[in-house]
Amino acid sequence: MSREVIIISSVLLLLFSTCLGLNSTLLSDERDVWLVRILGNDLPPLQSLGQTYNNVKYILENEGDLPRSKKLYLLNRILDDDQHSKLLHLLRSHNVPEDMIIQRHIDWHNLPKGDKAVLNYMTSINEARNLALDKAFVSGAQWVVLNDGNVFVPIPTWSEILTATKDEKVLYIATPHVRLSAEQDPHWLTPHSTREMLESKIAHEPQEGAFSFKHDAPARFKENLAYGDADKWALLEELCGTPKPDIKPQHPEKFPKCKPIHNAVIRMWPYPEQGAENAITDSGKRWHLRKVAVDNFEKKIKRYMK
Repeated sequence: MSREVIIISSVLLLLFSTCLGLNSTLLSDERDVWLVRILGNDLPPLQSLGQTYNNVKYILENEGDLPRSKKLYLLNRILDDDQHSKLLHLLRSHNVPEDMIIQRHIDWHNLPKGDKAVLNYMTSINEARNLALDKAFVSGAQWVVLNDGNVFVPIPTWSEILTATKDEKVLYIATPHVRLSAEQDPHWLTPHSTREMLESKIAHEPQEGAFSFKHDAPARFKENLAYGDADKWALLEELCGTPKPDIKPQHPEKFPKCKPIHNAVIRMWPYPEQGAENAITDSGKRWHLRKVAVDNFEKKIKRYMK
């Protein structure tokens, strides 16, 4: 080998090594931001039976990979065994690793006493959120982005969340929801969607938000709150000064550890039963139908207990 070839090879090796050093964070495949989804019971008439399955299927087929992400799915005390099995099969068929699936089963032999206590046990969303947070942080997550099972996360929103995680003083990130007013379609709900692009497809009222936690954030969700009892809003208001990220707090300087962002996660179409479609864009009707749905679910639990 000639002296010139050796010199050129050495220079190229030095340049390549320098590039690797400068771009190590870009080239590494560190998955330290976990996207957690809580999959629960469908609640007709506000949602049709199977809406969680349909929406998770859409997510698995259309959301795609998100930089630095791991995706954890928690099946939260799903009453119908066939629905639980279908969701589990769906996740496995899309190669979701077993250690990224938490199955939270119903312990029929140790149910709490009283109808209200049993209902809260079956719909214990805040308990599930805290369980998922602890699982992710013990497993090495630096940040956890919490969502329900019917929430789609586009890349522009995810990128803004990642940018917010760089602020060392921030422990919590508040992300707005926008609620679809029509069934999602891969022609317009894509990994690159923004809320502005979906302007004609969303309900135009401030919605609840998604919450992200840093690994050393001390706050957790209040587990004594029942489903629908402002279970997420209470913590958003306490830590960020507003129950809805689209509504700015009166004194944002009092909440330096909470970072609100502009881009939104997308709450997908819940496939409401016939006659309940208007509740999707009308918050008053939605709260009424939620109460009806919870009452129906309580009756369903009693039938299972017989």
